[in-house]
Formats: sequence, C-alpha cells, structure tokens
Amino acid sequence: MEELKARTEAIRHRQDLEHRNMNVALVLVTSVTGYLVVYASSKGLPRLFEGEVALLIPVTSLLLSTFHLRQLDHEVNIADYGAYVRSVLRPRIAQLVGRDVLQYEIFIDEVRRSRTRRLAGVLLLGNEAFQLLVLSLVAATLSLITEITWSKPAGDGGTAFTFSTGLALLFIVVSVWQTREMVRHYRTVDRVVESWREAH
Repeated sequence: MEELKARTEAIRHRQDLEHRNMNVALVLVTSVTGYLVVYASSKGLPRLFEGEVALLIPVTSLLLSTFHLRQLDHEVNIADYGAYVRSVLRPRIAQLVGRDVLQYEIFIDEVRRSRTRRLAGVLLLGNEAFQLLVLSLVAATLSLITEITWSKPAGDGGTAFTFSTGLALLFIVVSVWQTREMVRHYRTVDRVVESWREAH
C-alpha cells in the first residue's frame, strides 16, 4: 500500500507541475504579446520588426518549445505511473486482500481509450502540450516571416535574430518528433507492461 501511495503522490505532483508549466507559459505569451502590441501601436511596425525588440519573437518560440517538451515529459511519466498501478500494483493488492480492488484504474483506462477513439481531434485541441506546440509554431513562423520580409530584422541584433529563428525552427522539429514518440509510447505501454509481468 505504501508503494501505491507513493505512485499516487507522484502522479499528483506531476499533474501539479503540468499546471504550473502551462500557467507560466500563458503568462509569458500574454506578457510578450501585450508588450509587442503596445510597442507597435506607439512606434509603428517598422520599428518593431527592425528593432532589437523583435528578438522577443524567436526567443518566445524557444521558451514555448521548452515548456512543450517539459509538458510531454510529465504526460509520459503520468501515463507510466498509471500503467504500473493498473497492471502491476492492482493485481498484487488484490492477491493480498483476497478480492478485486482499485477498479477505478481499470474503469478510467477504458473510459479514456473509448473517449480517445471517438473524440481524438477535439481532445487534441484541449491538450496543453499540443497548445504549447501550436503557440511555439506561431511564434517561430512569425520569426521566419520577419526574417524574409524585413530587410534588417531586429536591426543591430540581426545575427542573433537569424540564429534564434533557426534554433526556434529546430526546436519545433524536435518537439514534433517528441510528440510523435509520445503517441507511440502510449500505444505500446500496455504491451511493455504485459512483457514485464510475464518476466516477473
């Protein structure tokens, strides 16, 4: 039971970190967007895109990609903890007490699988990791458009802007690849658990 309690606490801790991660990212996006809108309103678009302040755009994309990768890490760990509780701890506890226990783990797993099959697209839109990826992609795209459209993007910070934009696009590629790997992980976690149970 102590191990079950530890796993449950670990899941709650990861969920709390997910919410904090998303809250910080939203504050970042809101603050940067607000600042850039006010800056453009008072000084004009040329001053915004051809001034060093434009560096905020690719840097924001980089930060959002980092938040996205952290979010994926939390989601994978939560899924692993849940699979362990459902497939390893639950049968052990049932054996000890002589009756089936922790039916909620089985119930919630079935509900989630059914819901995912029926509402995959809608659920994706509500997924915080996906939202962070989209926001990062928007910022990286705006950086790329700025790089192509304006003759001197970020003024004296042009080299840093070009480097940051390239790095932001690289982080997007890594984020998309990592998201794909996470989806594959979700699909194979039950097979991994079954193999582990057979070996032990």
